[in-house]
Amino acid sequence: MNTRAETVEVAFIELLDRLVPKPERIELLERVFRESWAGRIHTAAMEASALSRELNKAEARKQRVLDQMADGLLSAGEFLSMHKGNRELIADLRDPDNRYRGWRA
Repeated sequence: MNTRAETVEVAFIELLDRLVPKPERIELLERVFRESWAGRIHTAAMEASALSRELNKAEARKQRVLDQMADGLLSAGEFLSMHKGNRELIADLRDPDNRYRGWRA
């Protein structure tokens, strides 16, 4: 093998050695990834809990409207307006893809 080929080969091997990730960098990246993922999981759990509370409130409102209608406390127009609003809110809360439909252009 000639000297130039040996020089190129040595330089190439050194380059490959520099490109191999060091264990401490891999550990750091893994730790950062796990912390980020844990944060996302926590955020998702908090959002799910908030949506569940909001859904429970909307369902309770819907039941109150039905009870008020049954007790004769609401006119047909009032009932339809309140019931429709509650029904739409509940549908939006149950279907996350539907929630932002009104905001899209």
